[in-house]
Amino acid sequence: MKSAPKSLEYQKNLSKNVLSSRLEWLKKLWSDWQARFFFAILILGAIFILRAAGFLQIYELQAFDWYGQNPVESLLKIPVEQKLDDRIVIVEISETDIKNLATYPLEDKELADLLTKINREKPNVIGLDIYRDLPVPKDNTVEYNRLQKIFAETDNLVGIEKVVGTHSPGIEPIRGNSTLLRAGRVGANDQILDLDGFIRRTFLAITPANHFSEELTGTQPNFIESFAIKIAAFYFKEHNLNVSQEPTNELRLGNTVLPQFLANDGGYVRADDSSYQIFINWRIPPKKWTKLSVVDVLNNNVPPDSFKDKIVLIGNTAPSSNDMFNVPYYRESFAAPSSVYGVEVQANIIKHLIDVAEGNRTVIKTIPNLWEWFWIVFWLFLSYRFIWAAGNTKQSKILFEEQTKPSSLLRADRFKSAKFLFTAIAIVTILSLLLFIFTYGAYVFNKFWLPVIPPALAIVSTGVFTNIAVYIDKIERANQHLNFKVRERTQQIEYQKNLLNAKNASLNNTIKKLQDREEQLIAQDRLVNVGKLAENLCHELNNSLNIFISHSFMIEAELKEIKQQLEATITEHFLLIEKLEKEELPPALKAEIKLLSARINFVESESTEIMTEVFEGCLPTIKKHAKLMSSIFKNMVFHGFGGKNPHNSELLNINQTITEAINTRTILLNKEDQNLGDFIKFNPDSQIEPFYLNSIDLKQVILNLINNAIDAIRTQEKKLGTEYKPLILISTLNCRDRVEIRVKDNGIGIAPSNLPLIFDRFFSQKEQFSTGLGLAIVQDIVEKKNKGSISVKSKQSAWTEFTISWPKIVKNLS
Repeated sequence: MKSAPKSLEYQKNLSKNVLSSRLEWLKKLWSDWQARFFFAILILGAIFILRAAGFLQIYELQAFDWYGQNPVESLLKIPVEQKLDDRIVIVEISETDIKNLATYPLEDKELADLLTKINREKPNVIGLDIYRDLPVPKDNTVEYNRLQKIFAETDNLVGIEKVVGTHSPGIEPIRGNSTLLRAGRVGANDQILDLDGFIRRTFLAITPANHFSEELTGTQPNFIESFAIKIAAFYFKEHNLNVSQEPTNELRLGNTVLPQFLANDGGYVRADDSSYQIFINWRIPPKKWTKLSVVDVLNNNVPPDSFKDKIVLIGNTAPSSNDMFNVPYYRESFAAPSSVYGVEVQANIIKHLIDVAEGNRTVIKTIPNLWEWFWIVFWLFLSYRFIWAAGNTKQSKILFEEQTKPSSLLRADRFKSAKFLFTAIAIVTILSLLLFIFTYGAYVFNKFWLPVIPPALAIVSTGVFTNIAVYIDKIERANQHLNFKVRERTQQIEYQKNLLNAKNASLNNTIKKLQDREEQLIAQDRLVNVGKLAENLCHELNNSLNIFISHSFMIEAELKEIKQQLEATITEHFLLIEKLEKEELPPALKAEIKLLSARINFVESESTEIMTEVFEGCLPTIKKHAKLMSSIFKNMVFHGFGGKNPHNSELLNINQTITEAINTRTILLNKEDQNLGDFIKFNPDSQIEPFYLNSIDLKQVILNLINNAIDAIRTQEKKLGTEYKPLILISTLNCRDRVEIRVKDNGIGIAPSNLPLIFDRFFSQKEQFSTGLGLAIVQDIVEKKNKGSISVKSKQSAWTEFTISWPKIVKNLS
């Protein structure tokens, strides 16, 4: 369909649309700011709820562990080597030691001998990470008393106790050694397990509700120092390191204050911050400690001065002791969590305190909770600043193009949407990388733990919600485009009116051509039979009448289709005019619409009158008299052949002509029997080019062969019953200078004795009455009139196939 011409009124309306678009983009800009504020509050509120509910805590802790594991070095596969700390020596009770000693736990005699041998080399301090307040074995009081004496006389020996138990139900506090409790040389060995079972912080001091020392001394202490701080205190004293208490009750080691852990520090949410807790800066993997076997120490199989001026820790490293914890040590990606023994955990805490006092290690710090929210809001604002700006670039220009160039809007929108999607992904990636660099740098260089998961969530959510907002905006602009198209459609009413008039004229012309064609067919059918014998005249007129009747059905069907199309077109325009009358339009346009409505009413009444006259007058009369003539000719018998072909040749599409003949016979077939008509199949060769041929001759040949095939099929159907599936297959084949036409059926077939007689005049093998002239006429048309050939093959009770070789005539010989 051609586009409608642009009228003066159309140009005026377009100018108004362009002017109104400049106001619309101002409204759009204000709605953009409202959308930004709404989405920002929505994202910030969602992050606040998720963080306050603790859903992000586990991911923050894992990110904290990952930073502590040197992720850059891990990704680059850089081996991490830690120096061996020779200040701390672990005397381990391994599975091999238990097997060699054949006893567990370590008996009082072996423990007393072990402490004696270690203390002989003057260590700085001895930490006994073993619970021992009862004799082992129970009946050996001599060795037990000897051990208690060593406990009392060894001033640099520190034992352990469990003050508050653990988070697991049924685990109660464990009392330390009575001798060491009286001497004040027992430290709390309690550890804090996070929700995922990892140790990231530890106690420096615990405020107990009830303590064992009250039973021994009669006084309740205000706090109990941890095992690690008691061990480190001996080292501080020996090396003259300054240890003091701040006015805020926080502990200062050297020039560093150990900040006390609060419930919402870092990524924690409402964590247990009772007593004095600090973060642990894990550094030394398990294999980097100096470890000596208990059996080797008892058998004097250790180097001399192995314990001189050292911090000696005695503890279990046997898996059967079940004294193991998960800690965030450096490990490869996707590796299992690092499990270490309790004595190694204490060694790490002690080393952390000593390094902090000496200024060799930075404590992990956090920012106040309010500043954490400022940090999250900053990244949210930064992501909105870049992502939203990318989605709203040149907004006024886009809105202006919507009104002036609606035909290219959808293609432009698809391109801009895809471009913005990739831009948003790139911005989210860059901002996430910057967030990682800032937070990782803050942790590595100054041990600041900044939130990383909420800002990352804010960046990604901004990208997602901004894309959603852009697509919503795209839908709105598509609606504007649709409204514009509706307004433009109103300007095309005049064009539609002209188009309707042209269709009506074309319809009248088609009806006249059909009437002329009917008259031409009647005249041609009369001329083609002049000079023939009476039998030939009867056969020819009867076939022509069949074609005439089928054409009347085709004309009727085509006229019905034209009538339906005309009614649908008129109805469509009435609906459009009714819709337009409800719109607020200029008076001039409304008057023109009413004029158009009156014209369409006139066209509708005229076309209805013509159609009524055709369907109720012309066609019934034609069909009635045609059927009467057909019945008269069928009762007549004439004889004779001959005469020349009076019809002119024409440049003919043979496949199309055969299709018309098949359709003609199918219409008649359906009129005779509603159950038939679907078994005629046509397989044309598309390579056949048009050549000069008489269409009447071709149709007569095809119809005669189809009629014979139908008679054979009906005879076969009576013989085989309902299980029989009839089929007539017509095909064409393109050759160099000729065209082959094959008509094959699966009917009753032809007896071998009848094959030589099949083209003879007045010969017929049909059960019903037949003149026996049909195939003789076909042979005359093909061989005598058109210089072709026809042959037949058949298998009795199975099939019959006629093959026609039709010469190609490239010049009109009429």
